[in-house]
Amino acid sequence: MRRTALAAVAVVLGISACGGADPDSPEGVAKSFVVAVEWGDAKTVCSLVGRELKFLITGVSTSAGGHEVSCEAGFRAGPRMFTSDAKMKSPATNDVNVTGQKATVTVEDSGRSVKVWLEKENGDWKVVDLRE
Repeated sequence: MRRTALAAVAVVLGISACGGADPDSPEGVAKSFVVAVEWGDAKTVCSLVGRELKFLITGVSTSAGGHEVSCEAGFRAGPRMFTSDAKMKSPATNDVNVTGQKATVTVEDSGRSVKVWLEKENGDWKVVDLRE
């Protein structure tokens, strides 16, 4: 009984974290990515970025130190992705456009807006670019 209750809580928390959006949809990936960037969750960021953006994250760090680093270390050491220090409290997705294997999603909260570009890689939506 206790396992069932814990599983139900986990499902509810998972759905609320993505605002009800399917976590594998462009909206869910974009929202999860923006929140992960804001809170410094390098593991999640690196799981959601496409190959080229991952290369940029690790490439920035390798050019500075001259040695290869993981995506997580590159994210922590690299330049900030957002200019605002304010964290989004209740981000919502807006202006979702999906065309085949490409999508754009705008994530908004507290007067801030981040546009995220995504592409399908091996069947999964991955972040390939963003603009604040």
